[in-house]
Amino acid sequence: SNKIKYSNTDTIKIALKISVNEKYHINSYQVNDPTLIKTSITGISDNFKLLNTYFPKDKKLKFEFSENEIDVYEGEIIAGITFLPNSGIENGTYEIPLKFNFQACDDKSCYPPKTLTENLQINIENGISSGSEINADIFRNINFSAP
Repeated sequence: SNKIKYSNTDTIKIALKISVNEKYHINSYQVNDPTLIKTSITGISDNFKLLNTYFPKDKKLKFEFSENEIDVYEGEIIAGITFLPNSGIENGTYEIPLKFNFQACDDKSCYPPKTLTENLQINIENGISSGSEINADIFRNINFSAP
């Protein structure tokens, strides 16, 4: 996250580091072939509203199993997520289950889709001034103005 503690009016920024094994790729968040499953990140919580997800630029590559180039991610990517606390949220530590949905492929075929879940902990402390930002080296690489 971009802060250690948040007030109930802060926009919460999260960075999700995704490592794709060598010789594999995952589909982009936008796919141009309806048979491919797009990469997505979700986070459902009664106490926070998911505002948006932000993915880096993908690559267009051609594979044996597709007639056209497809949009993919390889290697390491960092995606961003923003949340807004619900008004009236009380002080405390909250968990948001993040789900990372993806379909891995190699150069010949794609595999069944998978979902990985990780619990994100958010500390809310109302009445504080907005805390200083941390992890600037990671967050500067996320374009929070693009999808």
